Amino acid sequence: MGKLKLLNFKYFLYKLIIERKPKCVVEFGSGFSTIAIALALRENKLKDNISGHLYSIEGNKKWFHNTQEKIDNDLKKFIDFHYSKPVTSTFNGHLVSKHEKLPDVSPNFIYLDGPSPLDVEGEIHGLSFKKNNRRIISVDPILYESSAPADFFILIDRRYTNANFIEKNLIYNYEIKKKIYFGGFVTFEKKYQPYP
Repeated sequence: MGKLKLLNFKYFLYKLIIERKPKCVVEFGSGFSTIAIALALRENKLKDNISGHLYSIEGNKKWFHNTQEKIDNDLKKFIDFHYSKPVTSTFNGHLVSKHEKLPDVSPNFIYLDGPSPLDVEGEIHGLSFKKNNRRIISVDPILYESSAPADFFILIDRRYTNANFIEKNLIYNYEIKKKIYFGGFVTFEKKYQPYP
């Protein structure tokens, strides 16, 4: 993704957090997105007194430390950083990746932009993500869905195969938007479902 597209997308992410005002954000893959989300959470706190928090999950130790070094101390109070090794697994009979340990939270907002296939350890029946140019499928957002709040929202950055897998395995109804600008993304917004 070019620098201009990257900056445009991170600004889009920032604006989305400002508009949706989530109290709990889980991010898979850290970097500039971590800064954009934390800036938006700080803005929501200053303007609307909404306390939001980011749980940033990284499966690459270099990026884990690099992102923390680039974040101002003023923004760090809005972030919990988690290193968690991504491993090869299965979900409903399909080859997937998942992190060994996730934050024990109930997110309103998930941003999926990690892990890299090169960081996923292990294999299942001889299949792995590291050794091939295999498209990554992260199952982690699905694990949060069943107990997520009514305003549950997922943003997936350029991982269309992963987005298709998630779409087929979610249990609730969602409004799904697929965009191709800024490098492309897919959003899932949980539809209101009244109790019977």
